[in-house]
Amino acid sequence: MGCRGAFSEVRLAERKDKPGEMYAVKMIDKKALKGKEDSLENEIKVLRRVTGGELFDRIVEKGSYTEKDASDLIRQVLEAVNYMHEQGVVHRDLKPENLLYYSPDEDSKIMISDFGLSKMEDSGIMATACGTPGYV
Repeated sequence: MGCRGAFSEVRLAERKDKPGEMYAVKMIDKKALKGKEDSLENEIKVLRRVTGGELFDRIVEKGSYTEKDASDLIRQVLEAVNYMHEQGVVHRDLKPENLLYYSPDEDSKIMISDFGLSKMEDSGIMATACGTPGYV
């Protein structure tokens, strides 16, 4: 079981030397990434700093998710999307799995991840259908 992106798949793995200690492992298809190595380096830098986990995990840990919690989250996502669009960046794969908390803190900001399908576009016109099939 794992999550598949355009260039990678994330799987749950157990350390051989410490049974029971689980990690998320991101496996990257180097052939598919050819020519986009810079984006991989940027993603690695960001992921090393992000320690708060995924949105779904946070909701499950919390036990309840209020309308205020949801509105705070959506406000942050919309502000981030607005900023990206002002810069001419279109993400093209926004989904809950790509929303990560910056830190474990209760009031941690949300971060958008996985820009593997993103595109620079300022004309406002895009014709290519893309994204995660289940969300498209």
